[in-house]
Amino acid sequence: MMKNFSVFLLCLIINFSVSAADEPAFERIMRTNTIRCGYIIYPPQLIKDVATDEISGFAHDIIEYIAGELNLKVEWVEETGTASMIESLKNGRFDLLCNPVWTSTPRAREAYFTTPVFFTAVHAYARVEDTRFDQNIEKLNNSEYKIAVMDGSSSPVIAATDFPKAQTVSLMELTDFTHLLLEVSTGKADVTFSEKAQAEDFLKMNPNSIRRIPLKRPVRLFGNAYMMARGENDLQNMLNTALFNAQNNGAIDRILDEYEHYPNSYYRLSVPYAPEK
Repeated sequence: MMKNFSVFLLCLIINFSVSAADEPAFERIMRTNTIRCGYIIYPPQLIKDVATDEISGFAHDIIEYIAGELNLKVEWVEETGTASMIESLKNGRFDLLCNPVWTSTPRAREAYFTTPVFFTAVHAYARVEDTRFDQNIEKLNNSEYKIAVMDGSSSPVIAATDFPKAQTVSLMELTDFTHLLLEVSTGKADVTFSEKAQAEDFLKMNPNSIRRIPLKRPVRLFGNAYMMARGENDLQNMLNTALFNAQNNGAIDRILDEYEHYPNSYYRLSVPYAPEK
């Protein structure tokens, strides 16, 4: 009898786990009044105090503001990485990736995005004394050169698309993103790709180590948006409405202003109406 009861209890637990995993994130959020956030440590966007586990940064402040407007709570449940974040969304480990990530085309096959919160330009960086690629980045497409990339991020896609002949030096996910710039400054790679805020923070700690390769245009220009599992149309629509209003009332600009230590690090969205005459 006890054996049969144990089997029955085990089946209930398994069925509950499967149904919980299959529950759409939007329905789970509405049921619990809570957004369960996955996050990537990416200063100044998302910062975690190792002593207190306290999370801060403009990604944190924006999603907390949006949640407040929606009368929802936020739980920062799991740190993730660029290579595992989409699979974790699919498996329901969290409801939303609460960093605005680059809306790259390969990611669009696997996930949904909100409308962009802001845009960032991605530039190529070399050692401070290295001028080989100035105004002619195409020279990098050669097997004698090495590009530092991180697993699961957009950097290996840029390298494979634009510079397929170059070698790559790959870093594992969850590695601090500044290590890409460190690989270049120490001569382990010739070039890497980064946005301005990251590169300027690195230079502040490592003066005269790297330089942005002067080019006519950035290597990439990406929208930065919150990411959810495919099929989450209701969640996408809810967040898009909240973000639209936060853009128009100036909340997002005020938050970005607080963290934008280097001018033009984050390109703002234009207002969606004609100026008054």
